[in-house]
Amino acid sequence: MSLEELPHGLDLLPWLQERLTTLSDAKFVAVMEALGVISELPAVEGLIHEARPRLRVLRPQRPRSLKRPLCLPLEDLLAIAPIGAPGLSVVDRGIVDPLWRHIESHERVALTPLKTEFRRTPVNRPQQLLDIGERLWQSAAKVLDKAPISGIPEERSVLIRDIMAVASVIEAFKRAVPRKPIPNLGDHEAEWIDQQLHVLAERGLPKRGFLLVVAARLEFPAQLFAWLRERGEMVPPVVEQFIVGRLSSEIARFDHDADKLAPDALAIAANDLSETLAAMEKSLGPSSRRELAARSLGLEARIRDTLQNRIIEPATDGITAALIDGASNDTLRAAENHAFALSVSLKTATTVGLRDAADRAVLSIRRACLDRIDEMFRRGAGGAKLERDQAEQAIFRSVRLIELVEGVSAAREIMTDARRRFGIGASQGRI
Repeated sequence: MSLEELPHGLDLLPWLQERLTTLSDAKFVAVMEALGVISELPAVEGLIHEARPRLRVLRPQRPRSLKRPLCLPLEDLLAIAPIGAPGLSVVDRGIVDPLWRHIESHERVALTPLKTEFRRTPVNRPQQLLDIGERLWQSAAKVLDKAPISGIPEERSVLIRDIMAVASVIEAFKRAVPRKPIPNLGDHEAEWIDQQLHVLAERGLPKRGFLLVVAARLEFPAQLFAWLRERGEMVPPVVEQFIVGRLSSEIARFDHDADKLAPDALAIAANDLSETLAAMEKSLGPSSRRELAARSLGLEARIRDTLQNRIIEPATDGITAALIDGASNDTLRAAENHAFALSVSLKTATTVGLRDAADRAVLSIRRACLDRIDEMFRRGAGGAKLERDQAEQAIFRSVRLIELVEGVSAAREIMTDARRRFGIGASQGRI
């Protein structure tokens, strides 16, 4: 078929749909790139959707579209809702295309030169791309303020409007704190959150969209809740709901993974979960408190059983196995892991009624380590250099386990006595 015989305009689409499967990879990619320029049209969008399986295999470079910068402020929220999360906890990915069509239908004239500018701007010009994005977000907020997106709950459309209205603030925070997930809400992160909240207050803009994105980027979003409450700030309901939803997911993950976790990871997870629940239950609103209570029903008993069966009861045997002559490096690593886990779990053990059992385990391990040290004194005193070196190594190993279980202060006291009795050089010890 010659070029003159090809259908014209949108009549070309059914023709292409019939023949896409017969095109070579190179021609298929070329057609997809050409269609990408008009991918916002419903008919073209449907054709591209049908071609996605082959596109996933070939992985051609995606055509540049304003849809991508439009959704940048939403990208941390475009996810499947976490287990038990309320409906407004996240923005469903299915909203992207209706949002773009809605904005384009209301701002078609204004977006035309912006599309051209975006396609002509090199990817290595971040400031120019940011300027384009800010104009796009302002247009989107203006459109959504006048006309909510049809076909979705109005409250969700209002939430997206609020996010678009503060998109420049969101992106400024993401540039200043690029790590994701943010492992801890430290001084640097808190300073930037505080700065951006002041900017929003000065401009009279809603803060919930910004705080929702910050919560989504945190590994432990409950830290944001605690930080806001300490400052006397009201936590917007949608942010509170998101945090409770994430906490519900952490509870479900703990229940699912507890049997597979190493002792140290298990102790940390139980401790973090227990502390977070205790802190949040005091400050949540009635609805969120009921939601969290339902999700955490029986959790304390599950944590207690897990700590007792996985960490406290097997602690003495698991840790003192490293004191036996000929213990392997793997045995030593497992013992150190368990010793650290026992130390971490002491606070949670108090909360769930296991402190007496934990203290007995600590005392038993201390006695075993001291007995081992005394044995090494007897074995190494007056012995050959090899025996003395082996005895010193065993003493260091025993002191190290006490350090992990009881802390540096207890270990230093024992190490000082060992140096005095055995003549171990100060430079040889870790304490």
